[in-house]
Amino acid sequence: MIYPDFTTLHHWLNQFEETARLMTEEGAPQACAAPMEQLIDFLQKSCQQMAKVPENPLLAKREPDDLDTIQQLCSEGPRTLWQDAPSDEVMTDKLMGALYGRVIGCLMGVPVECWSYQQIARWAQVTGQPFPPTDYFERVENPHLQNAYG
Repeated sequence: MIYPDFTTLHHWLNQFEETARLMTEEGAPQACAAPMEQLIDFLQKSCQQMAKVPENPLLAKREPDDLDTIQQLCSEGPRTLWQDAPSDEVMTDKLMGALYGRVIGCLMGVPVECWSYQQIARWAQVTGQPFPPTDYFERVENPHLQNAYG
């Protein structure tokens, strides 16, 4: 599946937000009210319009939402379960690996949360960092958004 390139949309939404911030800081928040209301109204109507697009029947058949249909698509097995539980040492190692992986992935992913593969690759190119990333991103496109994550 190829997703649309949201780079231009993100750019203009960021421009709008930064302009509104600047105008507010300069003492003119009322100048932002009408354009912001118009933009929000347009985006809401656009989302409602997209929600009316009929569901792709082939996709719905391949990737159903209801549990009964999902279970019908699952193979009968055989399912294999552990005969004996792993040792405490092995289990501790697996759990610590999972936790470290989760924490590291979350922290490294914050600057590019919800971005497409292509957007992340472009950002790596802009910042001069390797792609796929081998370390955290040293620059954040929208640093004020990072505060939303703690």
